[in-house]
Amino acid sequence: MEGSVAETKAQIIAISYQASREIVDVYKTILRDGQPIVEVIPQLSYRGTSTSYKNMFQRKIETLMQLHIGSSRDPAGFRSKEWSHLYDPETKLF
Repeated sequence: MEGSVAETKAQIIAISYQASREIVDVYKTILRDGQPIVEVIPQLSYRGTSTSYKNMFQRKIETLMQLHIGSSRDPAGFRSKEWSHLYDPETKLF
């Protein structure tokens, strides 16, 4: 479109090793006038072997979940879980 402004954003979301090669996944977004119009995730492959696994990682976008609290006992049970991390621990849940 004439006069529109396009920009790109990119973020490495994973580095892994498979079959004697390093794989890099890059999350790219193309925006027009500040609004996303295309999202792509290309995989880049580099030949060779590596013994350094310290740089391997994977970012995941987790599905949002909704927690239903039915009684005043539920928040204590939720907070006691190892995987439970609130942005603000002082947030009242009930």
